[in-house]
Amino acid sequence: DFELDVEPPRSQSRAARSSTKMPMSATSALDFDVEDDDDAARRSRARSPTTVERDRDQEFEDRVKETSAEVYPIVRAMFLTRDRVAKLIEHPRYKDALHTAFVRVLIGVSQGRKTYRLAYVYEVVEHENSRVYRVQLQSGEEVHTNRKLALKAGSDSHREFRVDQLSNSPFTESEFNFWLRNAIKRESTPDKSHEIALLAHLASIEGAPLNKDEMEIQLQRRRKFKKLEQDIYEELQDISARHK
Repeated sequence: DFELDVEPPRSQSRAARSSTKMPMSATSALDFDVEDDDDAARRSRARSPTTVERDRDQEFEDRVKETSAEVYPIVRAMFLTRDRVAKLIEHPRYKDALHTAFVRVLIGVSQGRKTYRLAYVYEVVEHENSRVYRVQLQSGEEVHTNRKLALKAGSDSHREFRVDQLSNSPFTESEFNFWLRNAIKRESTPDKSHEIALLAHLASIEGAPLNKDEMEIQLQRRRKFKKLEQDIYEELQDISARHK
């Protein structure tokens, strides 16, 4: 499910998508389920496996171990923190910088513990009526945006998340293994070429100043956000006045 073309998949024809994507299996919503990973593992061991199943499981575990050694450094190089994503999300060339990057996202709480998933950016989305929200950076700065990330956690299913739902912390070994198992089942692990392509885009964007046209695009979006915030403030003031 990785592609060197940095344009979002929906902009390609069906034929183009089938030629650039790795094969995927049926859609699964479980990748973003908040069930504790240990509980899921215990449930899978509830009945005694047959000899064929044990052999198949061992073969899969061997493949996971072998693939992990190769893929882990690639995923780590393609991983972006919340602050880094926030600084890129409003860049005029944000698609190049974020498409196929990996992030750590908070998906909910299980048994009083926060549950995170390692996921990759399938697409950056901006709906017509998307509300503007603020992302607080560790430096104290704020980024205003109405864009969200469509994320995949190893399967063909994806969900949209706000940037402020991402983590600034590195992903854990268990989070990586959860993603990796799903990715292996669907033959959708990245290779070195994906890492090289993403890092080249990031270097060209983060290491260069905006040109005149890009600066104008950013200014227009900031003016738009400021107007939207003013409209919301006036609407709230009007509602408050009517209820006095």
